[in-house]
Amino acid sequence: MNRESREKRIKFWTAFAKDWLLCVWLSFLGWLWEMLFMLLAYKKFADRGFLSLPICPIYGITIMLAFYLFGTP
Repeated sequence: MNRESREKRIKFWTAFAKDWLLCVWLSFLGWLWEMLFMLLAYKKFADRGFLSLPICPIYGITIMLAFYLFGTP
């Protein structure tokens, strides 16, 4: 394997890891935002996530998809 190919692979996996972590972070922020909204609107805590972790992947995936389709703001 030559050096250029190795550097390309490292660059790809670095970008993939960065994007994956950003997606997880955005999923957590989406979950937090929804929990705060429900707490303020209905005055009670309701975990509306379908996972046992405090994340809602639909928020992270949607924002990442918008980033890829329209570019980052």
